[in-house]
Amino acid sequence: MSHEKVQERQIQIMKEGGATRGPIVMDEGMLKEVEAFLKDHPKSFKAWVARGILYFNDDFEKAIESFSKALAINPFSGDQYYNRGRKFLSEDRYPQALADLVMSTRLDDTDAWKWHFRGVAHYFLDQFEEAIECFERGISWHKKNGTNNTPPEKDWIFMSYLHMGEKEKALESIADLTKDTPVEGGDLMYLKRCLLYKGDTNIDDFDKAIDRSLPKRVITELYGAVVYCHYLAGDDKRAAKYLKEILDVKEDHHAFGYKMALIDKATWAKDLL
Repeated sequence: MSHEKVQERQIQIMKEGGATRGPIVMDEGMLKEVEAFLKDHPKSFKAWVARGILYFNDDFEKAIESFSKALAINPFSGDQYYNRGRKFLSEDRYPQALADLVMSTRLDDTDAWKWHFRGVAHYFLDQFEEAIECFERGISWHKKNGTNNTPPEKDWIFMSYLHMGEKEKALESIADLTKDTPVEGGDLMYLKRCLLYKGDTNIDDFDKAIDRSLPKRVITELYGAVVYCHYLAGDDKRAAKYLKEILDVKEDHHAFGYKMALIDKATWAKDLL
């Protein structure tokens, strides 16, 4: 369970019954208040959303249950299909995730993050062309909405092309990224990975700069090192070393880099680990 403090952004999302953004943490005091309120107001859409958000990274099944209860009250909430779809992704339930995330983009096609996570669902179903289309839609809406958080989309497009065997297209997709490209603080890891892929950073400096005290950062950044070593440098021995370090992390196993590391362990790295 996280001991981080709930940020104002999360509190506002809970009050509005909106779509999850940024750091989401559990607060036991808030949860008790929400559940007490629900006993007297079981048809409160926003209260069920708030419960789901509090459970978001703490208990995936309770989060899914909460968003489902909210959808029973308001079945046309694109934000709740998005929230529930993200939790299906956490549980590796990719067909269910895709169903929800397709619905979320049908109900709200102007939200870059809805397109992003729909793309992630396509990616894990090996539907790479569809994934690229979604990530590109995400880039378009980031620019139109002024959020400009494009490096995560670019990174996923890059990886999708690699899985399609299109190395040149992969490199073309990140060619315009620089160290000055705007990115949200929590997604700086993706920009750092792309600069590694481009050759703007060397692998040794990239490795040394990783803060290994933060599990999710270790997983996300080191998976970039795996991608670089395996697909670009042809150094599977070093890639396998990074895979092992990722798989030895004791928490945050719902992180996408961890899921990808498991796939690699079962495929090209199966004789190296």
